[in-house]
Amino acid sequence: MTDPVLPAWEGDPLSTFLSQAQWNEHVSVLKLPDIYALLRHVHAAFRQVTTITEKEHHPNLLPTRFLMARAHAAWLAAVRLGLSGQTVEGYPVIRAVIENSWYALHLAKDPNPSTRAVIWLRRNDDAAAKAKCKTEFAISNVRATHASFHATAAAALQTLYDWTIEFGAHPNERGVLAAMTRIEAGRGHTFGGA
Repeated sequence: MTDPVLPAWEGDPLSTFLSQAQWNEHVSVLKLPDIYALLRHVHAAFRQVTTITEKEHHPNLLPTRFLMARAHAAWLAAVRLGLSGQTVEGYPVIRAVIENSWYALHLAKDPNPSTRAVIWLRRNDDAAAKAKCKTEFAISNVRATHASFHATAAAALQTLYDWTIEFGAHPNERGVLAAMTRIEAGRGHTFGGA
């Protein structure tokens, strides 16, 4: 059996965009070797977390495993976005990495095991369950769990979380205008961007 051969890009605007994004991924790795080395290190850390949680057979850690898998997947998506040149679009995905990680830790460190997991799993049972889950998993609460184990790391992650919101995870002026370029054109101007 031979591997299927992908067809050539069609040359339409979407195919051109995807081809250029892929090219940027490769060029970014070559031009930013120190950053790529750091990304490889972070990827190895995510894989180590996977190994650790797979060996721990405590049923209360099952939602933690799922959340860390989602955090890792989101991180990989953010890496692809960043390397392809879509940095602003990566911020909402990085926010998802942080939130999934904080939720996972909050669940794993439940002082009364399975209480938080039940709240999280039953979020959509009714309005009261949703409100309870929103309260239990408020960013301030999940960050506080992290801070109780490592205050410095929690503060650093909070800074990154705040940056994601400022630079694209919410549709605010910094996120929307970050990738824009103002071009003077006679008596007026135009805006361009990625």
